[in-house]
Amino acid sequence: MGLDMTLSRNIIQKQELGYWRGFKPLHNWFVVNVQNNVDDSRRYKVSRKQLKQLLYICKQVLDNPNLANTLLPDNKPLVTDTEYDIYLKKLNTTVTVISDILVDNKNKVFYYLGWW
Repeated sequence: MGLDMTLSRNIIQKQELGYWRGFKPLHNWFVVNVQNNVDDSRRYKVSRKQLKQLLYICKQVLDNPNLANTLLPDNKPLVTDTEYDIYLKKLNTTVTVISDILVDNKNKVFYYLGWW
């Protein structure tokens, strides 16, 4: 078992637009900013405004990695270079996914689901 996370379009057809595995900082952002601090493995509606806010935060951290612990913290400190590299790789993936979503899906509704 681990943490699986998706961003999708349309709650019925569940057209997956993004998938992450084990990226707890991103999941925690959704729990706080979309799910009202409730981590219950339910699907939550995400606005374009929220996605733009997340994209902005991700880009800030990539531009200045010292902001990671403030803007998009992990539950545990990133100690090794490998852990940090994985974090940055997942962050880059997040920027790509959200950028693509915001360009290609102008008037769509989005949903986030994170489950353990």
